[in-house]
Amino acid sequence: MWELSKRSREESKYRREELDIKLNWKRVNFWQSEATFTRSAQLRMPKSQILFKTHFSNNTDREQEYSLRAQRSTITTLNFIFMRGFTKEKEGCVTFKLPNEVLEIGGGLRHEQRVEYGRDSTFETQMTWSADSTIRVSPHSRANAELCITEEEYSADFSIEVRFSGRISAMISTRNNTGGYYKYMEGDLATIFSDALRSGNCGASPGQFEVHEQTQTVRTMMLGKCAFRYGIEQHVNVEQGKLADLSSTVTNEPPPKYRPVFTSHNIH
Repeated sequence: MWELSKRSREESKYRREELDIKLNWKRVNFWQSEATFTRSAQLRMPKSQILFKTHFSNNTDREQEYSLRAQRSTITTLNFIFMRGFTKEKEGCVTFKLPNEVLEIGGGLRHEQRVEYGRDSTFETQMTWSADSTIRVSPHSRANAELCITEEEYSADFSIEVRFSGRISAMISTRNNTGGYYKYMEGDLATIFSDALRSGNCGASPGQFEVHEQTQTVRTMMLGKCAFRYGIEQHVNVEQGKLADLSSTVTNEPPPKYRPVFTSHNIH
């Protein structure tokens, strides 16, 4: 937008790709509202998955005790997609405070998530589940034990109001420095946006940016969608029966495959 609204006749000699423009945002202040999450009325649909399965067989005439110890990991995923927003050359983030209904049951989730302006982002965090139980198996019986977890998926539309004001400066030079062209520019951000909006050279969708003349502030709404997947509870299922009864129903199937486990990291 800067180059569209402020380019001089001298700069017009160069194509945009021939110019190197470095913006300085240090004197620009940003403010944001809390994120608003809107979702259609829908029932929660928790999904269960088996993380660990084992069998204990007791061929003796006495009750036997067995130890069930297992530790497995799942991946908690938070996905943010922007339908309308803007990007910033340097660091700049919006902060999402997750809905209470997610925090109350999504163990281990951070209350706030920081997402770069207008950049679709996915965050993955490892969540560990463990079991340490004693299983008593009757004589000539077999016990089948499973470590299961229940996951929930949450999806919603989000909106965040962002306001900014202040002065921005730019250093402009040719990329190959041939001819030694160099220029410094500075201006009030609200004035730059006002000029660009009036001339139709804003490069944004209609109504995306508003300028409040009295406060010299630019206002915009970031809109998008989010989808979260996280574990909410674990439980151990134990089924026991006589060896003869279970032999026909138990198969020697291989253990379930698990997703690879990663340490916490961000994907942009």
